Amino acid sequence: MIATTLMAVVVSGVVSAFLLFSKGGIAMGNYERMTSSSRALLETLGRDVRAADGATFPTARRLALSIGGATVAYEFDPAKKTVTVSRSDSAAPPRALATSVSSFSFDAYDNKGASVALSSSAANNIKMIQARLALAEKAGAKADTTAEFVSPRFVLRNKAIPAP
Repeated sequence: MIATTLMAVVVSGVVSAFLLFSKGGIAMGNYERMTSSSRALLETLGRDVRAADGATFPTARRLALSIGGATVAYEFDPAKKTVTVSRSDSAAPPRALATSVSSFSFDAYDNKGASVALSSSAANNIKMIQARLALAEKAGAKADTTAEFVSPRFVLRNKAIPAP
């Protein structure tokens, strides 16, 4: 009787420890996926912004870059929780760069570092772009694994700034 009770306590402790460690492992896997997803998105965005000679924001969730006569568009779809990139010079469908995205936004700056409104009327003044994104993945029944990322300010190197 005593041995059975002790065995039940030991087994319940082992099962509890196993469940705790497995939840931690799931959360670490989620962090790894989110970090690699955000890194790929920000590296691709940075490369395209640095190569662009112009940038516009047709909507608050869409950035259109002109690169050598082609348009490269980054778009956040909150319903699908994805950020996609599409290229006008390619027949390929839009490609998802990041999934499980809970929010994605842009900030624009002029050549002196002052904030610029995300509107088509201010497009001539945009010289730098910064992206902000938040990712969330399920880590179990109770909580999400979340992470937030802010890119450096990417400079449109090929864009000429109009004289004042």
